[in-house]
Amino acid sequence: MSNSRVARIHTTDDPQAALRLARQLVAWSDDRCSCSRHVQVDVETTTHELGRYLDLGAGVVAVDRPAGRLPEVVSHLFPDGNHSAFLDLVPQVVTTLRQLPDLAVRVSTTDRPVDSGVEDIAVAAAGEDPVSISWMICWPMDHSLAGFELGLNGADTWFEENRPGHSIFVHSSWAEVLPQVADAVGCRVLGEPGWGW
Repeated sequence: MSNSRVARIHTTDDPQAALRLARQLVAWSDDRCSCSRHVQVDVETTTHELGRYLDLGAGVVAVDRPAGRLPEVVSHLFPDGNHSAFLDLVPQVVTTLRQLPDLAVRVSTTDRPVDSGVEDIAVAAAGEDPVSISWMICWPMDHSLAGFELGLNGADTWFEENRPGHSIFVHSSWAEVLPQVADAVGCRVLGEPGWGW
């Protein structure tokens, strides 16, 4: 299995500044190739805050079964003793999950076109929730395992630094490409590259 190399290139306390940098990376990317270009969102939130993310559209909500006897209104979500459920992100599910105690959930959207605007919806809804927005795009010098992520509120899958704020992580097939991508948008690689997606 192949992995990209990944590096943090920017951290800020301003989510809108991070989003502007993400837009610069999309603009600099190679959009003339025939490779797939899409964006996807992952959110860590709770059942009682889930409604904020309905505007993301099609997605899946992953929730673990709470301990104890379940109210009848939600027991159908965990059939046959299942310990977790994967549910559509729709208003009926959000309403039903509010019948439970406030539980941790993970929301993952389907892949969207790069120009879909889903990143604006995610940033507006995020509040204090960790949110990762991933763009699968090509760099002019790399068309394999390329792209970048915006990690809001300390969301960081790749490093264990647990930095506060909002960070941009760049992916490439080759570590030597990472500084070139960072430099193209006025940034630099922060720390040693790691293994990415």
